[in-house]
Amino acid sequence: MIWLFMSCVYKKCSFKSDGFTLIELMIVISITAILASIAFPAYQNYILRSHAHVAGADLVALSVSLENRFQRRLSYSGATVDNVNWYQSSKNYTINMSVTANSYLLKATNSDCVLTLSNTGSRTLSGNCGGLKSW
Repeated sequence: MIWLFMSCVYKKCSFKSDGFTLIELMIVISITAILASIAFPAYQNYILRSHAHVAGADLVALSVSLENRFQRRLSYSGATVDNVNWYQSSKNYTINMSVTANSYLLKATNSDCVLTLSNTGSRTLSGNCGGLKSW
């Protein structure tokens, strides 16, 4: 090690550091913050859309169960969410049902998003469902 020091006495030697400078770290942090500010809202919309798709699938499954009930009894009346052979997979939406003898209206409600499905097959969507236009 002494020979290294002695060789630097007679000629110019520079000792290089292997670390990062403060400005390099600040640039990396600012780029990361910009990317996170773009990615996080997109991720939130993706989550909202996926929850809406699951709720829509639940409405279709409930609709199939109601149609099976109609084939057996020739009426939708008396059907509730609890007495129809159906399992709700979405825990983020509340499923409600309005039933008459010849029609029904299914509604999946979240804090911002409402999906509806009728016995005629018409589907509507209202509110903020993560940018979803239709289901």
